[in-house]
This record gives sequence, structure tokens and C-alpha cells, in this order.
Amino acid sequence: MKVKSVRLVNLRSFVDQEIEFSENINLLVGANNSGKSTIVKAMLNLQYEHVFEVSDIRSTHKDLSVWSKIALAQGDIIPISGVFDEDHAMQVAEMPLCFTALFELKRYNGDMKFSCFDSNLNFKFNQKGEIELWDNTGKSSPLKHFIHFKDRVDYKNFIYPYLSRRKTDYLDSNVNEALSLTVGTNFRNITAKLQVICNNTYPKNQ
Repeated sequence: MKVKSVRLVNLRSFVDQEIEFSENINLLVGANNSGKSTIVKAMLNLQYEHVFEVSDIRSTHKDLSVWSKIALAQGDIIPISGVFDEDHAMQVAEMPLCFTALFELKRYNGDMKFSCFDSNLNFKFNQKGEIELWDNTGKSSPLKHFIHFKDRVDYKNFIYPYLSRRKTDYLDSNVNEALSLTVGTNFRNITAKLQVICNNTYPKNQ
């Protein structure tokens, strides 16, 4: 699984911005409060609930949305429309190889909605603010409910939540399970590592 792009609408410093990612390392460079952490959190939002709050909606707007375009590999497990576990997890055959996960948050009631659809479909918002989908033949298609990716390292789609402290001079491209549990003598990234180890949903936190 690869996140190909994210589109951020009415989210903190972003009015409406789409960011496309390389398949290799992506480096975010910008001034303080320019939105670097928001981009990273947009991807963490695929795995964790309550990453964004009503206070993250731009002050003059009623809602925010995050559009994540995801490319799948054969055998990837996709959490849609049902209980997500080993017995009920849906496989790639039930979803297109490229789909969009849509997260919406409303200001007036704090309502959150997470859905997904084939990225090749056409879409528009109707007068009620609901998204409508149709293919090139004009046939309508329903939205599917999207469940957050499971917070488990034994799935290939695990997202390592490394939000390091500011002004670091270190980049480690070799992030893996062993490093996520290791605190070295220099205490680099200790805050992020403790967050992983202390997370009671993490399979080895005991």
C-alpha cells in the first residue's frame, strides 16, 4: 500500500491543497506553522481516530476534509464495510487498485465521517453537501464505509507514527519494527518511541 497523494481542504493552514508523494523518501521543507506536521497527520489519520478536531477547521468555514489517494498491492488488507479482523478483512479483489479515502469533519456538531470510493469514478457534491459518484457510463455508485487501518505491525500497511521534535539533524530511512522498540544511548526520537511502546493496542507493549 502506498499513499499517492493527499488533498487538504479547510484544514489549518490549508484552504485547498493537493500534495503528491514520491514512491521513495519524501522530504517536507517549510517555515514554522506552514503545514508540515498537518501533512504527516493527514496520513496518520488513516490509522488513528481523533487526529483532527473541530479546532483544526479554518475559522471561516463549516467543515474540513482530507482526501487520501491510495494505491494497493496484491494481497493488501483493506478495512472497509465491516468488522476488521483476520476473519472478516476484505482483500484487494473487493476494491480497485487505486481508491480514495475521504475524511470529513463538521463544525456544528463535530460529526466525523470516513468513506472511500474508486479513484476512477466521477464525483460531485449535491445541494445537501453529500458526495455523488458515477462511472463513465453514467451508472451511479455508492460510497463505502472506511474503517481505520489496524494499528498492528504484522500488517503490511502499518504506519509508524514518528513525529519527531523540531530542529532535528537526523533522518533515519531504515524504520522498522526493531527500531520502533529501541531507545539508543543518544535518546533520539525517544518521545515517539515511548508513544508506540505505551500504546495498549500495540501487540508487544507488554
